[in-house]
Amino acid sequence: MSPRPLQIIVADDDAMILDVARHALRSEGYDVIAVKNGELALHQAQFKGPALVILDGSMPVMDGYAALAAIKSDAATTSIPVLMLTARRNADDVRRAIDLGASGYIAKPFETRVLLQRVRSILNPAATHTPTAGGPSSLIEIAVAGECLAP
Repeated sequence: MSPRPLQIIVADDDAMILDVARHALRSEGYDVIAVKNGELALHQAQFKGPALVILDGSMPVMDGYAALAAIKSDAATTSIPVLMLTARRNADDVRRAIDLGASGYIAKPFETRVLLQRVRSILNPAATHTPTAGGPSSLIEIAVAGECLAP
């Protein structure tokens, strides 16, 4: 019996982004649940307990920042890592996401290889990062236009 694939929730109101992310993640063996807003992502996170949640910043009903805050404030979901995948590129938005507990931030447009690299590094930090002064968990990478930058 093979191990169950890791489950990832992806929330974005853009169907094309959902399709691209779902296809890329499934091609790497992940089980993907795609939803259209932050409220649905929050409910799925509470119900499914995924390995990772990927959130767009701007969505109807509940945006990604509100969903991130809710995920990190709920004892049942606080340990689930969250990756922001959003068109919001300014430093205030990045800082807000990090302050709310995001494990990473990728600005759109994005390259699927960068998304997959970031997902792997969040889900298996020991395999993708060398120890730094603060340890692997202190490293937040920000991907903008296909490049990963550490703030």
